[in-house]
Amino acid sequence: MSDCEREGAIFLVPAVAYYEEVREMELRRAAQQILRLQGFCFNPDRFIPLTTDHLTDAAKLWAQVRQEGQPTADRHSLDGDAILAAQVLSLNLLDDEYIVATRNPKHLNRFGLHTGEWQDIAP
Repeated sequence: MSDCEREGAIFLVPAVAYYEEVREMELRRAAQQILRLQGFCFNPDRFIPLTTDHLTDAAKLWAQVRQEGQPTADRHSLDGDAILAAQVLSLNLLDDEYIVATRNPKHLNRFGLHTGEWQDIAP
């Protein structure tokens, strides 16, 4: 991440991504890691708060991929991928203006996002 930032990359953190990371840290009782993550994420120029519009758009995305037979989660799960996609798409960026760093590009690509696996993203 440091190398990417030195090259001019800007890291944005959608609220749902923050939630997914913190819940795992809570499970491990990793209080110091949570504080460090909060220090990184809660910069106003970095954090993308979750809005009602994001949730409405996420519901539409969730239904769309289901109707296409390409769900990204169990029918009864919250499906953070749809929420993340809605938050990213709300930024109205072109593919060459962003990349969603993820461990699961296959799911996020279903929503039309430009993705890459963490270890493959170079500055």
